[in-house]
Amino acid sequence: MTDKSLTSFELSSDLILADTDSDSLDRIELSKEKYAEIIANAGTKTLGGKIPILGILLEGVDRITQKVREEKLKILLNGFEKRFNSTENALNQFKKLFQSGPGVVLFEKIVHILDNGTEDREWIDLLSNVLKNIVNNEIGKQFEELSYVLAQIAKLSPQALIVLSKIESWHSYKFTGSTTMSKQTVVGDWDTQIAKHFATAIGVIDNNKIVRMAHTFRELESAGMIFISEDKKLTCTEVGELVRISTC
Repeated sequence: MTDKSLTSFELSSDLILADTDSDSLDRIELSKEKYAEIIANAGTKTLGGKIPILGILLEGVDRITQKVREEKLKILLNGFEKRFNSTENALNQFKKLFQSGPGVVLFEKIVHILDNGTEDREWIDLLSNVLKNIVNNEIGKQFEELSYVLAQIAKLSPQALIVLSKIESWHSYKFTGSTTMSKQTVVGDWDTQIAKHFATAIGVIDNNKIVRMAHTFRELESAGMIFISEDKKLTCTEVGELVRISTC
């Protein structure tokens, strides 16, 4: 890694616009250094007023303070940078988002997910992985699938996404007191059982936290992300696995 992070990169060149029409985002081009400036000032109203892209990305999300938004964006982008072997490489990958309308839309979706969530660093770090995986795909060809995954993530609380990502800490547990009928396994207290197992696996002993964990597992089940399989284990659905993989 270089000494200069994405949030402190030196600036040297101006914004290059192929077209000033904000409706033609796929025709907006930015120099490498200007991308660094976007990152360094991510979320600020001043920059948003000067650069059409950020003005559009952050439009209509003023229900939380600008300071909180900026901090969350910086955590996201710092995490994104750390997933590459240099700042230069990270910047080149980040530029892919702004080379087409679909890329801008996907980044805007991530901004809105951040806006609706907390400042939980573990959760934001997972979103950094999501962002990395997006730029590693062919954004234009896979836009529909990538957009779908982001829509599913947006439905989950930060805690639910974190629990889903920690599948190795709960997927091996086999439920007790279960009944299987018509290939469907039913466990009356499945959420309590899995929450206690998960809590033990990650070293949590606070009963109040365990209760919240049980609620989070119910959230994942209601969202169609997990189900109890015939072998009496908690398993990801196809959608749940798609979302989980996006955070890896």
